[in-house]
Amino acid sequence: MKPGDLIAHRLINHQLLSSTFKHPKELVSWMTAIQAQEFASCQWALGARLPHLKITDVQAALAENVIVRTTALRGTLHLVAATDIRWITGLVAPAMRTKMGSRRRQLEMDDRFLNKALKTIEKALKGKQVLSRNELAEVLQRNKVKTDDGRMNHILYEAALSGIICNAPAKGDYMLLEEWIPPAPAISKPQALKKLAAGYFASHGPATLADFTAWSGLSATDAKAGLAAVQHELTAVEINGAQYWSVPAPVTQQSSAFLLPAFDEYFIGYKDRSMLADAAYVKQIMTVNGIFNPIMLLDGRIVGLWKRTIDKKGIELSLAPFEKLKKKELKAFEPEAERFADFMQLPLNRLTM
Repeated sequence: MKPGDLIAHRLINHQLLSSTFKHPKELVSWMTAIQAQEFASCQWALGARLPHLKITDVQAALAENVIVRTTALRGTLHLVAATDIRWITGLVAPAMRTKMGSRRRQLEMDDRFLNKALKTIEKALKGKQVLSRNELAEVLQRNKVKTDDGRMNHILYEAALSGIICNAPAKGDYMLLEEWIPPAPAISKPQALKKLAAGYFASHGPATLADFTAWSGLSATDAKAGLAAVQHELTAVEINGAQYWSVPAPVTQQSSAFLLPAFDEYFIGYKDRSMLADAAYVKQIMTVNGIFNPIMLLDGRIVGLWKRTIDKKGIELSLAPFEKLKKKELKAFEPEAERFADFMQLPLNRLTM
């Protein structure tokens, strides 16, 4: 397989070229988990893949709790299907606790401390209460639970990974998982590893074991076991000495242009991003402090960044290609700008290129 074919295959699997999905839940289930630390960005991540969607459709799916925002892979906020939230957080929790263990010990956050914190949060949210981070911190402090020096982050991570809380539909609020999200049958660790690997390689493939390990945040041993469980269902190809796995499917290359959000799975979902962008521009796409910017995608390659300004009157977009693009290439982004405005249900007042 040539790099161009790999990129074409990924565009298809990411549901960017076309999709039969109608509802946000279907797409989130297919992707398994969608990075969601920026609330506005994760909503457009769905809109960019399903052209008929409006932002109100995404908000409705969140309000109905069929998709949920929670701390999941790598200890980072993700969108997941409500039916998947428990097995995903249960699977990734041990690896995250190991990674955070040293800092927790420095902060004297032992099991006794965490148990008290989680019980306090559970009591505060009982009865379908919805509280903000600051409100939860105040409750904890009143109960003599320290929240300073980063402790609050660790408390919220643990509460989410333990399946006690998830994010409420409103940005920044928290609610009790068991009171808002219907229960789902428990699955074993081997089943969960297989399910996570199957979902990743179907939606993100072709990808390597190293890509899956980095995306999932699992230990190398667990990630390897996940791939081994689904390997017989996948096809492997070699590119530059690395083995890439994907679900077998016919692939045809076609011209395309997309305006993808910050932290989009198309870029963040891989350890090796060398085929997606020239090395000279990676530091503009991903800053040294871990911020991923919105990207211009032309035929599957990142060719620039874009910014938006939104107010009640409408939207202004500005495109910033890394290098000068042909007039035809720039024009290909015009429908995408209109599509973004349509998703936001606001007029596009200005497009600067």
